[in-house]
Order: sequence, then structure tokens, then C-alpha cells
Amino acid sequence: MSETKNIVWLASYPKSGNTWFRIFLTALLNPEEAININKLNKTYHYSDHNLFELATGLNASELQEDELNSLKPNIANYISGIEKNTVFVKIHEAFHRNSEGKPNIPFQCTKIVLYFIRNPLDIAVSFAHHLNKNVDDVIDRMGESSTLASLENGSEFFNLPERIGSWSEHVESWLSSGHEVIVIKYEDMHNDPLKNLSKVIKALGFKYTNSEIYDALEKSSFVKIKDQEKKQNFNEKPSDIDSFFRKGKVNSYKTELSKQQINRISFFHKDIMTKFNY
Repeated sequence: MSETKNIVWLASYPKSGNTWFRIFLTALLNPEEAININKLNKTYHYSDHNLFELATGLNASELQEDELNSLKPNIANYISGIEKNTVFVKIHEAFHRNSEGKPNIPFQCTKIVLYFIRNPLDIAVSFAHHLNKNVDDVIDRMGESSTLASLENGSEFFNLPERIGSWSEHVESWLSSGHEVIVIKYEDMHNDPLKNLSKVIKALGFKYTNSEIYDALEKSSFVKIKDQEKKQNFNEKPSDIDSFFRKGKVNSYKTELSKQQINRISFFHKDIMTKFNY
């Protein structure tokens, strides 16, 4: 079991800017290299079944969900053990404890959690596109405690089931997890990326200049990564949708959701939306 606190968790409800941040991070850590959206080094996926099997020596497809949840902390310990320096792990799961009372991400190898949050009104539109489902079904899903992110549509690239719960539950789970958590609003990353991501990079203890961060932001701009996806595809994109990177805008819900849909989301998630000024 690793006792090295070297994992930075990139935690978020789906479609909250996590992947874009990983691309920016790759650009920042590898300034001499061109960005390849299919080779995002120094980042892992907690839902990667190959990692699970390396960490446990077990075939994930032969295990039940409760068994997987009990064994998932082995993934974190495995990653922490093979990486000497800070390493980043993407996770969509809500923070929770398994049937044995153990947290799904171990404290002993966790350095910090970066939690990406986005207006659920915009998430509903983006997530519906990602899942190739209608918006009303996704609004229901975002309000359900039982929601899983998994191979539901047979096309996810990383495919261990992740217990994400409702949007509000997801946010609350991480904020009350007991881990040190830095909250990063999608809207702040979009509106003033240099200012807000410079703060995050500094909080992580990295010593990059504003010029270096600016260059990484230029290399990972939404326009450039969307163009790259058109040319070479993105291996994390579900096979039944046209693109992973859709619009990358703030407040697009205003022209894409009905008043009734907006009211439903606001009803489900009023407390958390109010807390974060959504």
C-alpha cells in the first residue's frame, strides 16, 4: 500500500471541463511537444478497467459492482506506487464509502482534489449530446441518486461503472469528503482562463510563469482541440456521436432548453445552484 501523497484527483460530474483541463495540463507539462488529444500523459482514468486489472490481478468483467467498489482503492495505491512525482487521476465518481466503510479514494495517497463544477443547466445540454439521449431523460438522470456512468450506451472508452449519483449529491459528496478540495468553476476557466488557472497551478506548487501558462492555454484552445478531433477523432468519444468537443460555451442553455426544462433542473438542484451563484 502506497503511503506517498502524490495523487491530484481531477473530480467532476461529467461534462464539467475535466477533459479540457487535462489537455491544458498536458500542454503545460510538455511545452516543447505538440498537443495530441489521444496522448494525455501524466493523467489516468479511475474507470480504466485495464488499470483495475493491473492493480488487482483480477478480471473486472467477472466481478459485481460491490466487489469492484471494494477493490477500486487498489487502483489509487497502484498508481501512487509506480509514479514518483505528482500524478493526475480523472474521476467522475461521487465520493463515497464502500460496504466496508472504506473511501473510494484513499487518503494516504491523495495530495489534493481539484473539483470542477459547471452550471447544471449547461451540463444537461452537453450531457444529452454526449449520451445521445433527449434532454428530458438526462434531466431525470441528473436528479437520480442511482445514476451510474458506465457502458450504458456501449461506447464509453473507459468502462468500469462509476457511481455518480445526482448532480447535487455529486457536488456535496466531494465538498464533504474530508479531502482538501479546490473548487474550479467551468465558467471561470472559460471567462478568464489565465487568471483562474494560474491560481490553480500555483496552489499545486508548480512554478510556471504567466507566459508559460498562456502558451499552454493557446495550444489547448477549444478551437484547436475541436479541429484536431475532426482530423483524427478522439479515443474517449462515444462511437455513436459526432464529436466529443461540441461548443464549449457558457449559458448555451438559454437557447437550447425550454422554460419548463430550466425550471425542472432548478427545482432539483436549487440549494447547490444557489450556493455557487447559478
